[in-house]
Amino acid sequence: MQIRKGKPPRSGRLARTGVELSREARVRLAWMDFYRRCRNVARTGRHFGISRQTFYRWQRRYDPYDLTTLEATGESTPGWGLGLTFVKRIVEEHEGILEASSDEIGIRVRVVLPAINSAGDCG
Repeated sequence: MQIRKGKPPRSGRLARTGVELSREARVRLAWMDFYRRCRNVARTGRHFGISRQTFYRWQRRYDPYDLTTLEATGESTPGWGLGLTFVKRIVEEHEGILEASSDEIGIRVRVVLPAINSAGDCG
């Protein structure tokens, strides 16, 4: 991974989302950035010493709006989750409300977005 001035690629996005990525996830992010620039999987694999199969597996998981998708998950954590980082961004852009609560049954997430009337105004 190439780091300039002590900052990994896309560190601004990490700071905005408040996400702290593991070293392994930051390396995978460097793979995605390198591939985005060269658009060549074989070259990306040679550069980082990874197989095409490994790159494609992580590329399928990669969501540029949720960098935590580059974190390794164990067998005990099935699924992809709700992508609440992405949901939060949408809710904030629409001036909505995002509420979360949990109990012994599970987690409940409530999203409230303003309605738009027929004139196109909110309210």
